[in-house]
Amino acid sequence: MSTVLKIGSIIFFFTSYDCYEPTHIHVVNGRKECKYRLRGDDQIILADNSGVSRNELLKLRQIIRMNFQLIKKSCDEHCQNTSKKDTKSNRQADTFAEMPVFEKIVFDSNSISFKLSDNRIITIPLAWIPKLESADNAIREDYILRGHFAFWERIDEISGVSNLLNGSIVPK
Repeated sequence: MSTVLKIGSIIFFFTSYDCYEPTHIHVVNGRKECKYRLRGDDQIILADNSGVSRNELLKLRQIIRMNFQLIKKSCDEHCQNTSKKDTKSNRQADTFAEMPVFEKIVFDSNSISFKLSDNRIITIPLAWIPKLESADNAIREDYILRGHFAFWERIDEISGVSNLLNGSIVPK
C-alpha cells in the first residue's frame, strides 16, 4: 500500500494489486471511501463510492485535479516493474479478489491479532508495527476496517491483509 497524498484525515493511496487495473486512486476519510479512475492527461472519473457526499466528492476531485500528475507519476513508478501480461501476476490479482477481509482486531500487551473473514486469526508482535507499538490503547483501538485494509488515522498507519498473508509485514 502506498500513500500518495495525505491532507488532514484524507488519505489518497493505491496498492500493488492496483497495478493490474486501469490507473486509479483510492481515497479514504474516516469511514468513507471512494475510488477515482485517472485517464489520459486530465480525466478523473468516479469509479466507486461508499458514504462520500456529493459536495465531498467534488472537493476530492479538485484535490485530485490539482495533484493529477503527482498521482499518475507515483502510480506509474510503483507499477513500472509490474507486467500486466505476466500470468503469475494476473493470478495474484485474481487471488486478491478472493482474499479474506478483516473482521476484527485484538491487542494484548505485546501482540496484535487480526481475525479474517475465513476464520483465520493471524497474530504478530506489536514490534513489527512500530507506530502501534508506541501508541496507547485508545489510539490502538481507534481503527477503521475497510475490506482488505485496517486504518489508524491518528498515527497514519495502514495494514493490509495481503501484507500479513505474504509476510511482507515482517521487519527485514
